[in-house]
Amino acid sequence: MPVTLRHRPRMLRGVRMERPVDAPVLRTARATLRPHRIEDAEAWHRLHADPETRRFLEWPERDAAAARWHLLGRTRRTRLWQTDDFLALAIEVDGELAGDVSLHLRSVRATGRTVEVGWVLAREFTGRGIASEAVRALLDFAFGDVGACFAVAEIHNDNHASIALAERLGFVLAARDEEQSSYLLTREMHQHRQGGDQEADPTRHPVTNGEPPTAA
Repeated sequence: MPVTLRHRPRMLRGVRMERPVDAPVLRTARATLRPHRIEDAEAWHRLHADPETRRFLEWPERDAAAARWHLLGRTRRTRLWQTDDFLALAIEVDGELAGDVSLHLRSVRATGRTVEVGWVLAREFTGRGIASEAVRALLDFAFGDVGACFAVAEIHNDNHASIALAERLGFVLAARDEEQSSYLLTREMHQHRQGGDQEADPTRHPVTNGEPPTAA
């Protein structure tokens, strides 16, 4: 019976980055982005069980056992090094699992390194700017530590909330078909926008790696 591999073995993926980049712990004003933990299984299942939350995701409805298994896979997605590597971080707010952000390494070459960015937020945490804060922190990490030149986001055309979020963060429409739109953000665009955001709001907390921001 033939064996189907979901991911190519590392030895077949070709060029590596100069060094592997492991999952960080990033703290913003209201959220912590950190590696997933199996202890979050109950909250992860609640997120999966909400049809509205997974409406634009390619996720099937999962029972508690299947959601736990899916989360277990996410706990292992902690390193970027070669093409197709995937890194996932939990969004934690006030000690609760609020959602997930992810980076998919699409191209390794230093002069064109590209990551695909993804995000999902449980419905009870929406409408508070938490997703924007979390994705902005992830982009800082992608363009800084990972050395990405480009970030892309693939968004369903009817997912107006995610489209608005992407545009707020500076992404521009690159391509569109009948179902999905591709949005692009370059490192230079992100840096320029970050400088403008900080100038407009000098009290905005910086993203920190490991240590929480301190009050001035």
